[in-house]
Amino acid sequence: MGGISLRSSVRYVVAGIITIMLWGCTTQYSYQRVELYGYEERRLADNTFHVWVEVRDNTPLNYEGQLTLRRCAELALEKGSRYFVLLTKENRQSVFREVDEASLRRVFRGNVVRFLPNNEGVLDSQDAVSVIQKTNAMVKGRISSKARRALVKLGRGTPEGIISTSQAPAAEEQAGIVYSEYFEFNEPILDGQVRMHLLITLGRERVPPLWRFTSRPFVTDGRISKSARAEGIAEEVYEIYFTNLGDMSITFSQMELQARPFGRIELSPAPMVLGPKQYIKTDPIVSIGSIHQPSEKEFSFRYSYAGETEEIVGVARRLRVDELK
Repeated sequence: MGGISLRSSVRYVVAGIITIMLWGCTTQYSYQRVELYGYEERRLADNTFHVWVEVRDNTPLNYEGQLTLRRCAELALEKGSRYFVLLTKENRQSVFREVDEASLRRVFRGNVVRFLPNNEGVLDSQDAVSVIQKTNAMVKGRISSKARRALVKLGRGTPEGIISTSQAPAAEEQAGIVYSEYFEFNEPILDGQVRMHLLITLGRERVPPLWRFTSRPFVTDGRISKSARAEGIAEEVYEIYFTNLGDMSITFSQMELQARPFGRIELSPAPMVLGPKQYIKTDPIVSIGSIHQPSEKEFSFRYSYAGETEEIVGVARRLRVDELK
């Protein structure tokens, strides 16, 4: 993350001093900085805020308006509203005059946003959820914690920030079921001697730091491109935890996992020795998938134990947001 120049720092300090002098005890502008931009906002009324964005010098010109709109959407969600409307310049003047005359000098900068209880009968109203989705790739999924929690409550997000992730059947959508980015299979094998916990994670959370994809669709410089991620393309990471529940060591060999993204792949070329009451995690298998997936994923796991080849055909179930611990 780049820093802000001394000149910019002085400008914000001076602006802050002028703000305090002009508005005294009224609600002040607050400045927050993230990677691409900084934003300032001031509460004008219980449901009305003045918001604008200060972009870095190397930020594309067309980003400023979109970033401002995104912050307005975040703020609406933070204040408990899904819908908002941006006031026209004429309406802004009347709002500012109600606060103080000195604020008029800021009237043409940024946006004045008014939060709505619903979008009925309001022309040009905006859906905060839709705005967040459309601008998510631009800010690499960053979102305020309050706005993220609001998305979860609305059934349109997860604590990790992936929004609208499932191809849920119509009945599940109507019931308000929201799926997370995790799939799980957690069952005993070998007549209860070992517990096998397969965890599938969509997104970057479980991708090793130095991982790079080779040249393939959706990839730029070894990573999923911004345009592909905006369309829902995401990493798909497979990890298996084996826990020995017994009092004797167990040795697996020739372990292979087969799933739709990558076919059949060998998990470990060497035998895996699992001591009593111990667990081992396999190295992650990273593939490319999509956040828009059904609620179940089939897989097969083949291994050799005591000279015999065994195969488990199972289903990893997608966890709902309310099931996350």
